[in-house]
Amino acid sequence: MGLEIMNLQVAHTIFYLSALLLLLPGCAEKEEVVYQKNSTNHQRPPSTIQPTQVTPIVVQRASNIFAKAKTMKFPTLNGKIITIKGDNNLLKVTNPQYQGKEVVLYLFGRDCPHCVREIKQIKTLSRKPHIKVIGLHAQKMIGDKALKAYARQIGYNFDILSFKNDIIMIRYLKKNGLWYGGTPTHLLIESGGNVQDISIAELLNR
Repeated sequence: MGLEIMNLQVAHTIFYLSALLLLLPGCAEKEEVVYQKNSTNHQRPPSTIQPTQVTPIVVQRASNIFAKAKTMKFPTLNGKIITIKGDNNLLKVTNPQYQGKEVVLYLFGRDCPHCVREIKQIKTLSRKPHIKVIGLHAQKMIGDKALKAYARQIGYNFDILSFKNDIIMIRYLKKNGLWYGGTPTHLLIESGGNVQDISIAELLNR
């Protein structure tokens, strides 16, 4: 009789534990809930940046022109106009002050930590008499006002293209396999127009 009572108590205990386990969420469900929370927390608020003045139609036409070895004019943050000619996978800066120089197209991002860490080296590079640096913000569209504020913050001493039509240059570089989206990227434009992806250490040793 005592054995039967003990077996009955054990059976009741197993039943209650099983019922309790059914009420608790499993690991997969917990992971899913955490993922949903993380996804919600990482949603970006609606952007307040004004859209670029260059319409997609204008950009497409300009890209076609640029790809056919025509000259494009790129305004900079400090009011200069840099004239660049593109032909297939070649680039050539035609401004007189760039002639006889090694030109480095520097693709960076304001929120790129690697770019922030190397900015002193870029400024050192731009002081070399035989090298000219052209900055191109390629991380995301932040607008000229924010870009100018960032340029003042880092104390830039090189030309930086404005957002007016820099997307044309980005599309050209991607289309011709010269850039795959990473920042920072240093593209050395050689005298013949060839473009070479090169490290900042190599550039400083030139």
